[in-house]
Amino acid sequence: MRQKSGPRGTAEAHVKGIRRAMPRQRGAEEKIRIVPEGFRGDYSIAELRRREGIAESL
Repeated sequence: MRQKSGPRGTAEAHVKGIRRAMPRQRGAEEKIRIVPEGFRGDYSIAELRRREGIAESL
């Protein structure tokens, strides 16, 4: 038999939906880690963007 999800389950799902819709805020340390990788040329910029989840418009 299936258990009912109480108000807590719906609230958690709602919060997850909001977090997915919000752009990710990257800290300075994370930016300092990503940018030199682009300069080194080991990976293309497109590969770095996909790997890090950065939108093409940024």
